[in-house]
Amino acid sequence: MLPKHSSKSQGRWNCLESTLNSLIIRHRISEIGALLPSVNEKIIVLDGSYQDQLSLNLFSMMIVFNSVQSQREDMDYFFHQKQRKALLQIVQNLKQASFFGGSFFTVDEIAKSVETAEKFLVERKVPISSEDESLLQEAIQFGNLAMSNKLRNLTNQFHEMAVSVTGFPGNAGESWSLDGASAENGICTSTSMLLSLQKLIYNAAGSEEKLNSLLNGELISEGALERIKLLNAAAPEKDSKSKDKSSETLAGNTKLGDDSPKKARSHGVNGIEPRTLAAESFVGPLEQTKITATVSAKLSYLIDNLVKYQEQEKIIVFYENENVAWYLASMLDVLQIQHLIYAKSLKAERRAQYVNTFNHNEKFRVLLMDISQAAFGLDMREASRIYFINPVLNPQVEAQAIGRARRISQKKPVWVETLVLKNSLDEVILERKGQMTQAEHRHVKSILDVRPIFNWIKNTKISPMGSSSDSYTSQMATLHTAQAVFGRGFGVTSHPDEDIILDENRTPDKRLPVQRLPVLQKKRPYEVGPGSEGMKTDENMAISKQETISQPARRVRFAAD
Repeated sequence: MLPKHSSKSQGRWNCLESTLNSLIIRHRISEIGALLPSVNEKIIVLDGSYQDQLSLNLFSMMIVFNSVQSQREDMDYFFHQKQRKALLQIVQNLKQASFFGGSFFTVDEIAKSVETAEKFLVERKVPISSEDESLLQEAIQFGNLAMSNKLRNLTNQFHEMAVSVTGFPGNAGESWSLDGASAENGICTSTSMLLSLQKLIYNAAGSEEKLNSLLNGELISEGALERIKLLNAAAPEKDSKSKDKSSETLAGNTKLGDDSPKKARSHGVNGIEPRTLAAESFVGPLEQTKITATVSAKLSYLIDNLVKYQEQEKIIVFYENENVAWYLASMLDVLQIQHLIYAKSLKAERRAQYVNTFNHNEKFRVLLMDISQAAFGLDMREASRIYFINPVLNPQVEAQAIGRARRISQKKPVWVETLVLKNSLDEVILERKGQMTQAEHRHVKSILDVRPIFNWIKNTKISPMGSSSDSYTSQMATLHTAQAVFGRGFGVTSHPDEDIILDENRTPDKRLPVQRLPVLQKKRPYEVGPGSEGMKTDENMAISKQETISQPARRVRFAAD
């Protein structure tokens, strides 16, 4: 690094400059504490809907069936040392089930497990204790209850998170419901059905004649066709020869739980020019169509809060499971809450663009971020509200995530909320997190290394089910404020790069002006997925190729490689 003062010496100023630039100056917390915004942390404990309880108890049922019938030994026991990979999958599935677990375990899978357990008790080829027999009988009773629950069967059959909608236009509620039925307190439908409905109404909105035709009967036939299309898309491949390990069957004809793939479906407006419509175009029957409840307590809570705060604050929602992000993003699409998804599958260039866009474009109010991507020194100072969908076991990881918004340049207090579902793995993680020392956290390589958590899963029991009527809405988590289906900007799509800041060097003084959403606003095509790169562009950002995506078994791709 010495200056070049003779022919034999070598001056490497670039090395010196690089070394100096890489130095990190560390400050004591006491020195910078006054410069950082305050953090207000809160634990939100949710009771869970009836459907939430069903989903969690189904995993308990499978574990009880497997434990008793395997006699807690041999390789077909969930907790055998050689089944660690399978057990890790169960942990991930339990975390997802605390948000939405209706997609796990078909009616046939439950029936087969229950039948095997009943046969096991009748034959008594293997001696079991009275305690195990009681556990088995309780699990069998619950299995029969789950099989008879129509709402759970619908969410599993369609592979969709059910929502309740009232004031459906054109008396077409039955056709746009998952079960082809209607009720006084609302129909049971899904985000996919609602997105298709928005597209249909938007296409007809430019013509009074077309809109009247829909509202006077055509909407009924269109809904029936859409339900058939959705059901076919959710059907498993019958000719598939390869079986994923997640579908393997262990003792007692029990399975690990599999959120099976969904085929790509096209939603939104494609191939037409956007048009501007006056607010008066949608008064009347359409303004009464509202979402009143969802099957997920966590989703209902998030909807209430994201809608409440997104006008004045920017929000980060941290998730661990990509299926959870997919379900949440679908609802945000329906409600036209502009969002980005910072997923593991995004390339480095795209990630930088998303961070820059979130900080400098007021249009994007919500960022969904994979918790594993939160510890890379990202500056998300524009966000002042943070939600953790699941509690984070390691406090260092949680602190890093909060640190994305808690920056010296942050001008607002930072509000942090962690969602915890009662009688779920969430409570165990939260309790153990507060008891573990830093040394214990350093030695934990997997959540299964935490013995109390491992034992809780191993010794799980069926939790008492609350009372519920046959009404679908009574089994859901009600929204505090019903949300309009045909609200601001529904049904319009645009290029996925629209409003994304592609120049990574944009500075805060070049920030885009605030754009208050008009009645109709553009949104990215549903088929490329929320947060997806989806399009490859040249120097002029012209579209050269578009790839559609689908929802894999346990991983959702938000970007095309």
